[in-house]
Amino acid sequence: MNKVAITTNSACMFADEAKKKGVTIIPFHIIIEGKDYLDPQVDMESLYALLDRKENLPTTAPFTVVECFQTWQELSQNAEAILHISMTQAFTAAYTTALRTQEIARGKLPRTRIELIDSRTAGSGLGLMTLEAAEIAAQGKDVSEITEFVNHLIPRVTSLSMRDTLLYLDKGGENIRGQVMGRG
Repeated sequence: MNKVAITTNSACMFADEAKKKGVTIIPFHIIIEGKDYLDPQVDMESLYALLDRKENLPTTAPFTVVECFQTWQELSQNAEAILHISMTQAFTAAYTTALRTQEIARGKLPRTRIELIDSRTAGSGLGLMTLEAAEIAAQGKDVSEITEFVNHLIPRVTSLSMRDTLLYLDKGGENIRGQVMGRG
């Protein structure tokens, strides 16, 4: 039995490496022309082509409470604890969904401790934190030690990105614009 199972969302950008390290990724939904796909089902080249047209744009949604709970329930069969490292709640409702799922899991999975961390980042920053957590979990550390380590990393991670357009940032709403522009 593993001491700690690590989960994250598909915004971590290192899906292949995460799988090698034993990290379970709970995928986001991508809605294209009214049809719902899980993140791994989407051909990224086709998705980027759709983004170029700048109208009738695809949207995303986090995993559901049911999807998150099913993942954690399965992992609880072989782990004493689960640590979920989420993309920043400033950019997605996935952290809030994980919080709701954690409340349900407390009643239904009472022998499995579930901890959540808001990484306060996305993309490669989230991916690197998650991979580090997986390495520490593989060393047999407990969930408190891993959580402490990741929380120590959060203020030290800076993730910069360059956008060729602010169109998608504008579509994300004021909360995201404020975070990116340093107002959040």
